[in-house]
Amino acid sequence: MSELRLNLITHEWVVIASERAMRPDAYGKKHKEPLPECYVEDCPFCPGHEEQTPGEIMRLPNEGQWRMALS
Repeated sequence: MSELRLNLITHEWVVIASERAMRPDAYGKKHKEPLPECYVEDCPFCPGHEEQTPGEIMRLPNEGQWRMALS
């Protein structure tokens, strides 16, 4: 439901329609992003080739802050 709020800076009344914020089709279809200029067909780090990346070597438990070991 819409509501009126006073803008404290301009002292104007504005309409806030929070129910309109989550409409996924409001801006039409999303276009597929173009490939970056550095795209290489057989590069495992380029978009679309995620399955080619090697598996993880080590994983710490998902607790606390990130830590980085310096060698």
